[in-house]
Amino acid sequence: MYNPKRRRGLSPKLQQNWEGPYTIVKKLNDVIYRVQRSPNAKPK
Repeated sequence: MYNPKRRRGLSPKLQQNWEGPYTIVKKLNDVIYRVQRSPNAKPK
């Protein structure tokens, strides 16, 4: 999932803009999905 949040002290080039993995729980419509963090995801 794209996350544009920036952290102080790091160059924007070195920051990761993507996080995951996520599991799709439910499709609400064509463009909106309910997602949940995958249980086997590594903590940051």
